[in-house]
Amino acid sequence: MKLPAGTGKALNGKGSALHDSGKPAEALLAHQEALAIQRTVGDLREQAAVLNNLSLDHQDLENYAEACATAEEAASLFQRLGDPTNEANALCAAAFALQASGRPEAAQAACQRAVEASRAAGSPLVEAAILMTCTQLDDLTPQQQIAYFLQAEAACKQANARDLHAHALRGIGMALTTSGDRDRAVTYFVRAERMFEDLGLMEEAGQIGDLLAALQT
Repeated sequence: MKLPAGTGKALNGKGSALHDSGKPAEALLAHQEALAIQRTVGDLREQAAVLNNLSLDHQDLENYAEACATAEEAASLFQRLGDPTNEANALCAAAFALQASGRPEAAQAACQRAVEASRAAGSPLVEAAILMTCTQLDDLTPQQQIAYFLQAEAACKQANARDLHAHALRGIGMALTTSGDRDRAVTYFVRAERMFEDLGLMEEAGQIGDLLAALQT
């Protein structure tokens, strides 16, 4: 008996709920079943969505080779479907799986592909979010972090995403501090503090104030 596509969607949702509740092994089983159904049905978009979720399950279970493979397959399907936003998200998942498997250069290359896909989406907000995600990679030099953050800042300005913009400014300040450029770091921290205050995010503004105090002593 052929199962309806809705059964696969329901299993995908169940798997995501299990993943979010900290049960990646159970989530994996649900997502694998969902993928089998969607492959039988022939729904490429749902296949891509399930594959992306499977990548997250595998990564939580430290199955890094499988996490990379499923994320890359998801990205490939999203590219075929003309969905660069989800392609970028899948490539970010691949990047962090590569990083966890001890392949930092491959992880950075995957992140760069994600940035390129996000730009193809034509949305500055999507681009900014992907760039901010890429800054979280391990093994980036301060200069590489600064480059990502500066690109994210520019995209945030275009998108008028002030909350994300403030976080980008803080990130630039942190990376500049790490690189030893304290004077420039202060400039970015001051801008970040003011933006957080304008947004009413007083806790974040207070944290920046503490950083400024430490730098200026």
